[in-house]
Amino acid sequence: GVGAVPSRQERGVLGRLATMLNEPFQEDRPEHLQFLKDCWKGAFPAEAFCAEGPQWQILGFDSDNPARSSLLDNAGVLGLWCLAYHLEHEYGRSQPVSKASIDFAPSTEHAVKRLTRLFGITDRSFEQSSRPYWAIFDSGAGAFCEVVSFTLQRANAMRGGSKSSSDVAAIDTAVQQVESVLEQAPRSIDAFYQAARSLALL
Repeated sequence: GVGAVPSRQERGVLGRLATMLNEPFQEDRPEHLQFLKDCWKGAFPAEAFCAEGPQWQILGFDSDNPARSSLLDNAGVLGLWCLAYHLEHEYGRSQPVSKASIDFAPSTEHAVKRLTRLFGITDRSFEQSSRPYWAIFDSGAGAFCEVVSFTLQRANAMRGGSKSSSDVAAIDTAVQQVESVLEQAPRSIDAFYQAARSLALL
């Protein structure tokens, strides 16, 4: 269905995401530094945190210093938060990150850019957009991280651990799958995953 415009609460959540998308990383802000630490903990749980070092390039950052990366230039601290969320929930103790993994930083950057456009966050068009799935944001801004993480999982599965297909192309296909799930009008993140299972995407 067409749905309705987002509620006041949902507009607040989407507005927070829009702010984070345009918020530059600041090393002197504890919450920003915590996102970096969460990335590290998710990817390298057995190693002491290092703000600068070659491990960051294993995650796909374009230098040893993640604070000066294109992810943060193009997706703000929202991109960093989504990457931290994905690594903490999908990697770490469950499966170690290696150089064979999807290039997490640029893939997260691309996924965030595609999904913020899809949700109307980039230009704040969400405020007057009628959609059948705004209720997924009733649980808070973390719902966006869940959708990004799902997108990265699908992209990684399609790549099959091989670099033979482009990460960007895999993300684009995964975003199309997200759109298919959203067309089922999920009203919560749990319902989003149920819809994904019904479409054989999980």
